[in-house]
Amino acid sequence: MIAEKAYKKSAIGGQGKFSCVNEIVSGPSEGRQKTYERFAEQVRKLEEMAANGLIRIDSRHTESQTGKHHLDTVVFTRLK
Repeated sequence: MIAEKAYKKSAIGGQGKFSCVNEIVSGPSEGRQKTYERFAEQVRKLEEMAANGLIRIDSRHTESQTGKHHLDTVVFTRLK
């Protein structure tokens, strides 16, 4: 879904950025945990794409506000 859209928007050989930072900043604080959980599901889809040779994950960024170090941004290169 969202991960696939990020993949399709990037050109072959180009980098894509997948982030939930805007959702976290603009959303209610009580919904942040659910946002991080939904984002983690999408990151798993990106990891599947990487395992299938469609992308290479270049970097992962974790947040520091909650102390739980949730992933909040992934940068990838589209290979196919």
